[in-house]
Amino acid sequence: MNDMADSSSAPTTAPLATRVVRGSMWVTLGSYWNMGFGFVINIVLTRLLTPDVFGTYAYALFFITLFGVQPKLGTGYAYTHSQDNSDQGLSTYVAMDFLAALGGFVITLIALPFLPTSIRQITLVLSAIAILQNMASTFGVLLEKEFRFAQTSLPGIVINVVSYAPAVLLAMKGAGIWALVAQNMVVGVFSFMVGAWLLREQLNRVLRVHLRFDKLFARMLLRFGVVTGLSFFAGGILTQMDNFMVATFVSVTTLGFYDRGYRLAQWPALLFNGLSARVGFYTYAKLQHDKVRLEKMMSYMLWAITTIALPLAVVLFITAPDLITFLYTDRWLPAVPYVRILVLASAVRPLWENAGSYLIAVGKPHLTTRFTVLQVLVLGASGVPLTLAFGAIGTCIAVGLAVLAGIALVYRYLSREIHVQLKSLVGLPLLISAFILVGYVLANRYTPIDMLAVPLRLVIKAAYVSIVFFGTTYILHPLATRERIAYIWRMASGKAL
Repeated sequence: MNDMADSSSAPTTAPLATRVVRGSMWVTLGSYWNMGFGFVINIVLTRLLTPDVFGTYAYALFFITLFGVQPKLGTGYAYTHSQDNSDQGLSTYVAMDFLAALGGFVITLIALPFLPTSIRQITLVLSAIAILQNMASTFGVLLEKEFRFAQTSLPGIVINVVSYAPAVLLAMKGAGIWALVAQNMVVGVFSFMVGAWLLREQLNRVLRVHLRFDKLFARMLLRFGVVTGLSFFAGGILTQMDNFMVATFVSVTTLGFYDRGYRLAQWPALLFNGLSARVGFYTYAKLQHDKVRLEKMMSYMLWAITTIALPLAVVLFITAPDLITFLYTDRWLPAVPYVRILVLASAVRPLWENAGSYLIAVGKPHLTTRFTVLQVLVLGASGVPLTLAFGAIGTCIAVGLAVLAGIALVYRYLSREIHVQLKSLVGLPLLISAFILVGYVLANRYTPIDMLAVPLRLVIKAAYVSIVFFGTTYILHPLATRERIAYIWRMASGKAL
């Protein structure tokens, strides 16, 4: 497989830095569009559906994560790390992922009688859809390994738009949870079909060499991949265990409020998940033997994360009551405290995702697994007693403790491996964010801002955060800010060395 086989993507002669930034732009465009459009449609769905619907759906997704096999194998990360481009390696990788996708469905069938009756049917359907989604992710690895991010991002935008049409129609007709399932199904079916079409030449080669399954290569993928996969499985459990706790120890209806609050609070993290897991990972893998450029890429990622994720998190924190009232109506105000606690964890979660992508890409997935398992242990050990004592608020606190524990440990390790200016890139934006929050508390107490109309309050608070954060950042580091923006522009236009 040629490194840059697609003519619509950046040419192979383009500097890696240029391909990275252009890839980042495609991923960012796709992610932001899907988030923005999905956010708008979810406002409609949240107004049409009840908290118990979202709670039941989130509860079922926990078991989908628990029973899935393909993500646990981590073969996509192993295949990318290997940088194998042979037909035999391609065939072996695709076959392994297909069998793993089927394995998850089989395990779900076996476990079905032991699940709560209320979620059995929905879990079975979601598990069947997961087969297509898992294979679509396999196709995505093959495309993005060649930096063909445009061919994954653009179809993703279209599929995202199409998928919400049946969801909204079914919700309006009173279909309840099946409206959410319909959206999931459309994404799975169309993502699989589009990925298979874009990779038709490679898949034809797979069919021609299907008898050449390379057992040695498969074992290599498993040795690397299982460690990585377990890390991502632990990460999946980390993001789903809180749903299990709230549904089990509080109620499914409370989980509905918690889920909506969680989704809103995750915006800062979601903005960078695709960037770190896709562009970041593939770039770190390409540069794994070039320490100088690795450090430069890490610094770029940290700067991008803190420059965008932190001010957005602060905006969500101070506008939570106004935002929920404006978007979802007063019925969803019980979600406000969940948003405010969870957004603090969400603001720094991209730092963890970025570090995890780096460790896997440079061949140290066992460290990501170790740090992720530690987070799961912290969440499990603190989450149960805190949830029993304080309900879903306790769960939120436990999530924050787990995230902070993981970030502290992973960056303590990274600081010994590569040189990055953490105090400048991360510490300063955190201090500016804290300063903004203090200013908001004083303004909220001594000004009549809460007497204004809700839309006006949202605009004023968002403007306050943006002006103070970016203004202070520029005042303190004018030269560095201009140089980073200029460097990104040069890379995007193909002029960087």
